Parts: sequence; C-alpha cells; structure tokens
Amino acid sequence: MEQLGKDEEATKAIERAIIFRPTDGTLWCNKGVIHLKCGDYVNALESFENALKIDSYDVSAWYHKGVLLKLRGKRNEAGYCFEKVKDLDPKFTPSSRCISPSDFPSVLLGSTRKRDNSGGKNSKKGIIRSVFCKNVFHTGITPEQKGRRMHIEGNLFDALKCYEKALKIDPEDPDLWFNKACVLQSIGKIADAKKCFKAALKLNSNDVLSLYNIGCIVQSQGNYVKALAYYDRASRIDSDYALIVRKKSEVEEIICKYRESKVTSPSVPF
Repeated sequence: MEQLGKDEEATKAIERAIIFRPTDGTLWCNKGVIHLKCGDYVNALESFENALKIDSYDVSAWYHKGVLLKLRGKRNEAGYCFEKVKDLDPKFTPSSRCISPSDFPSVLLGSTRKRDNSGGKNSKKGIIRSVFCKNVFHTGITPEQKGRRMHIEGNLFDALKCYEKALKIDPEDPDLWFNKACVLQSIGKIADAKKCFKAALKLNSNDVLSLYNIGCIVQSQGNYVKALAYYDRASRIDSDYALIVRKKSEVEEIICKYRESKVTSPSVPF
C-alpha cells in the first residue's frame, strides 16, 4: 500500500501492527518514512527515534533521521546521522524505499518543532525532538509543549498565545519563532508571519524552510526579485531540495519573460 501512494491506509496498517509488535523497529522506521514523505516531520522524527531505541544499528532509521534534520537546517546533527550510516554499513546506498528532500510535498507550513539543549551550529538550541512524547500530556507542561499540542490539534489561536508566552521565556529559540510564524500564516496574518520567519532565520541561518516560506510570501506579494533571492539562498544551503530548485527556476523564467517583453507593470515590482 505504501508503494502505491496509499499513505494513510499504510500508516493505519502499520499502527495496527505496532499494537501487537511494539518492539519491531522496522515497523517504526516504515511509519517514520511515510510521515516524512507526507511532510509530518514531528511524527516522523518520533518514529525514527523509537526505531533507534529498539535497534541502534538500524541504518535506514539513521539515514532518514539525517534527511529530516538536514532539511530543518540542523546540518551538524544530520551529519552525525549520516556518519552513523557509514560506520554501520559503508556500502549503504539509498534504495527506492528511501527518500530524500526532493520527495517532500510542496506544502511545508504547519509543522511544529521542538528542541533540546544539546546545541547546534547556527542554532542555540540543537536538534528537533518529538511532539507526541507521553510527558506532553502530563500536568505541568511548559507553554512551548502546550503550544505545540494545540498547534497539532488545530487550535491555532490558543497555540499562538502559548508560543507568545514561551517566547517571553526564551526569545532566542528559532523553532518557537518558526512555529509562531506557521500559526500566523494559517490564520492569514501574513505580514506578522513573515517577521517571525525572519526572526527564526536570524537565529538559524541554515533554516531552509524559513527561507522557502519567506520566498513564497514575497512571491505572493508580487516581488519576484526578492523571492528569487530567498530561493537562491535556500538552494545554496541545500541543493538537493528539488522543490526549492523548481520554484527558483519558475521565478527566474517569470522575470526573464517580463524583461523580454519590456512591458511595464506597477503590479510587478521588478
């Protein structure tokens, strides 16, 4: 079912199997692959980490976790995962079942991020962790945890309040700024969302998703030259991300055609 693209059915089937075989690392890894393919980065990371808790020698889980972290701008942590892959299996080659950033969907907004304090280049907080940890539902959860839970459940206005409260506690967390931006984008506050994506980018200059989202916003506002600059910057950070490369090419073509036509239009500020 997974190979046929029936991701929802495949996920349900795997979840049913996990109930009976909760210590089967392969099931957890396969579940993570489907979530990653669908753009559900939070559940994907949780699944890969569960797989690695069961079997720390799972090459596929290390590889896909690395792909996810690379896309999120956590290049040091991603590099560690890929090094683990090399150490465990020097001859490992991604098969047709493995995925890369080019397989991700075009809708990138709305995922939530959480971090620990392990540190990371261009990020003061380190790697992403899972939202759906059991302690998220315990009493005494932090505003950050509550915000992510509300966000996942679609309670956007309450999630926004929680993120704002969390940012008062830790204004240097890029993932909080990113999550707040996603909520603002979802409720139509585009200008505020753009400011928050920029705040996330200031704290993590390798954040491909923030660069991409800012590019999408300025492109939707008709500023193709500025959008191209953001797409170009993102593609230089991660040249394997086919969606950004494609968006960059599309904008370049629009600009080229406009200049060739020599038509002046105040609605297209070149």
